[in-house]
Amino acid sequence: MRTTRASGKPGLAACLLTPPGEGGISVIALWGEGAAGFAEARLKPAGGRTAAGHTVGVRPGRLVYGFFCGESGEILDEVILGFAARDRVEINCHGGALPARRILEDLSSSGVSIEKGGAGGAFGHGARIIEREAFEALPAAQTSLAARVLAAQAGGALEHAADGIGAVLSHPPVDFQKASRALGALSATAALGIALTRPAAVAVAGPANAGKSTLVNALAGYGRNIVTDVPGTTRDAVRVPVALFGVPVVLIDTAGAAASRTPLAAEAALRASNAVAGAHAVLIVVDSSAALPDGYAPPGDRQRTLVAANKADLAPNAAGLAAVHEWGVGVVETSAVTGAGLEDLSEAMLGVLGVPLPGKDSAAGAVIFTDRQLECVRKALQAVERGDVKGVLEALKSLSSGP
Repeated sequence: MRTTRASGKPGLAACLLTPPGEGGISVIALWGEGAAGFAEARLKPAGGRTAAGHTVGVRPGRLVYGFFCGESGEILDEVILGFAARDRVEINCHGGALPARRILEDLSSSGVSIEKGGAGGAFGHGARIIEREAFEALPAAQTSLAARVLAAQAGGALEHAADGIGAVLSHPPVDFQKASRALGALSATAALGIALTRPAAVAVAGPANAGKSTLVNALAGYGRNIVTDVPGTTRDAVRVPVALFGVPVVLIDTAGAAASRTPLAAEAALRASNAVAGAHAVLIVVDSSAALPDGYAPPGDRQRTLVAANKADLAPNAAGLAAVHEWGVGVVETSAVTGAGLEDLSEAMLGVLGVPLPGKDSAAGAVIFTDRQLECVRKALQAVERGDVKGVLEALKSLSSGP
C-alpha cells in the first residue's frame, strides 16, 4: 500500500525491508528506472569526495561503502549500497528507527514513492530467491559481519558468482576443471555463511572454580555471569551470545563438576550434561595453577573438544597441565583476568566448529548461507564430475532462481 507520493521522481519507489524497531542493520529497497544512478548521486564515498561527478562503478553485485546524503547535501547516515541491478538498489544503514526514517523521509521529499508492506512489496519488483533469503535472514543477523555478508548476497554477489561459473560452461571451449575449482571454492564458503546465520552452541564445562564464568564474561566483553571466589556459583546452564572474529556463537556456561551430591548439585550436573550433549562443541576450562580433581575426565566427544588452561597469570601446576595434555585435544593457555590467550582461544573455537577464520574480503564476496544454496552447488559439482553441462547449468539456475 502506498503511503506517500511526491512529484519529481516518477517511477522510483522505496520501502523498508527489515522490521521496524531496534536492530543491527536496517535495509531499504529502492527500485525503478534510474534507481542505481539516483542512489549513486546521493552517496558520499568514505574518502570524503561527494559522489557528484565521480562514478563509483555501478554494476550488478557491487557494494559501495560511504555516507548517504539528503537532497540538500547533508549526511543522513553511514551506509553500504548494494547494486542488485540498475533498477534496484539496497540501502543498508544503521539499525533502529531513526536512520531508516531519516532516509525514507528524504526520499519521499525527493519524489520517491514510499510503500508499506515490508519485503513482500519490494519482492514483487524483480527480487530473486537469493535476495529474498538474504532479506529474510537480515533481521536476525547478530553481528556486523553477518549483516554485511547478507547485504552482499542481497546485492547479487552469490548470484553473479553463479553466473560467472555458468559462463565458463556455456561457451566453447568448455573448461570443466575451471568450473570445478570455482564450484569447490564456492561450496567452501558455506561453513562461514551458515555459521553467520545459524550460530553454533559451545558448552563451557570443567571442574568447579576453574574460572568458567569469568572466561565467558571476558569473551562476551561484559559481565553477563555472576562471578565469585566461591566454587559452584553457577548452577544453571546460562546462554551467552558472543562474537568470535565477527562470527556469532552461543556459549553455554554450565555448573562446574564438583564432588558435592546434594539434590541441587545433582540437578546442576544434569543440566551441564544435557548442555554438553546438545552443543556443537565443548570448551573445557581448567585451572592451570592447580591440580585436576581426582578422577576428572572431559565430557563429550574429544574431536569436538577444546581446553582453555585458564588462570595463566598465576604460577602453573606442571602435573595438572601434563594431565590435560594427555587428553589429546587442543589446549590454549588463557587468563580471563588479563585477557591473555583470548584471541587464540577464539580462533581455536572456530576451528573446532569447522568455521574458517573470516578474511578481510569475507563481507564482500559470494557466500553460501543456506542449506538450499549448498545443495544446489553440490548438485552442480556432481554434474561437473559427470561432464554434464546441462546438469551444471540447471543446478546453477536453481541456485539463483529457485526450483
